[in-house]
Amino acid sequence: MIDRYPYQIDITYDQRWCKRIGKVFEVEIAPPQEAHTPDSWQLVEVNEEGEVVNEAVPFQFDAANQFPITSGTLSVYLAGESIGNQRYFRLLMGGEGQSVAPLVTLLSDDQPWEGQNAWVIDTVMAKYYYHPTCGGFASLIDRDGNDWISYHPYGGSDGEYRGIPNVIFTALGGTFHPGRDGCESKIVSQGPLKLTIETVTEKFGFACRWEIFPEYARLTILRNALPYWFLYEGTPGGKLELEEDFLVLPNGEIRPVSQQWHDYGVPWIMFGDGKTKRGLFIIRHADLPETEDSFWPMEGNMTVWGFGRVRKSLPLGALHDFSPLQFTLGLVENADSAAAVDKVRSCQHEEVIFVSDVMKKEEN
Repeated sequence: MIDRYPYQIDITYDQRWCKRIGKVFEVEIAPPQEAHTPDSWQLVEVNEEGEVVNEAVPFQFDAANQFPITSGTLSVYLAGESIGNQRYFRLLMGGEGQSVAPLVTLLSDDQPWEGQNAWVIDTVMAKYYYHPTCGGFASLIDRDGNDWISYHPYGGSDGEYRGIPNVIFTALGGTFHPGRDGCESKIVSQGPLKLTIETVTEKFGFACRWEIFPEYARLTILRNALPYWFLYEGTPGGKLELEEDFLVLPNGEIRPVSQQWHDYGVPWIMFGDGKTKRGLFIIRHADLPETEDSFWPMEGNMTVWGFGRVRKSLPLGALHDFSPLQFTLGLVENADSAAAVDKVRSCQHEEVIFVSDVMKKEEN
């Protein structure tokens, strides 16, 4: 099989001794001009001896420029649990290629949803409902139909206050918050492993990028003109249950959601549903030991988790005043288990990737 492809790039993925669970890793490559179209590619995994152990590894290529393509980002899906140190991949180019089943799908770009038209993105773990005119998620629905956000265009903590990421205080007009307006969004790329949305608002001077993968989503705040926070204001498992739902903290502590809590420089947080034990994790990819983060259950209706938010603060409590800044969120099974924490750390910790130059097969 390998002999049928005239070009190849070898990729060594160093996991840094961290379990990788449902991870998509990304690497920049420069394909040869003679075989620059992804439909002529096949990605295989090999062992240390160069023997093929997987003939069709799911991948996606997003070109950095139009024809002729000279470079771009290769995304590779590591399905299941990956244990050990190094894994080896070989990108074969210039042959019959492979088909990749879509794991991220745009189901609709005009679905009426809670007062606005929404972009509906289906993934392995959840469906995301994005309001493009305001840059916020109104719903995150798991495989059992439970909505972990439950935004509605009425009320307060029982509807209108809810959303992700809700970066600006509602009293100031709010942005990147479902149900609002003043934003322009576009889908800049989509493929079987990743859909990328960029949203800007000139009113508040913000810009962001959402990258939605099969098992999680990543937000990058690209530009900010005001201090901001990242909020999860929602409903674990479809409804906030004060006596059953729980928080999982990075130190392993499990706390009830009925209790207010705050700390400084929290790297990640996970909300668990007491009935299904499923969880929603959120990671902040920055070391901010002096930045306050806080949680309280608002009126028994919704969570108020804030990265960079002073407890029950007014607008001056927003503490992030720089960009870019990244966050990752995703659903996980058995939130109170070690496996769930492994999944969070899989998304949290960086890996090291080595890429060879393009190699051309010698002709006989």
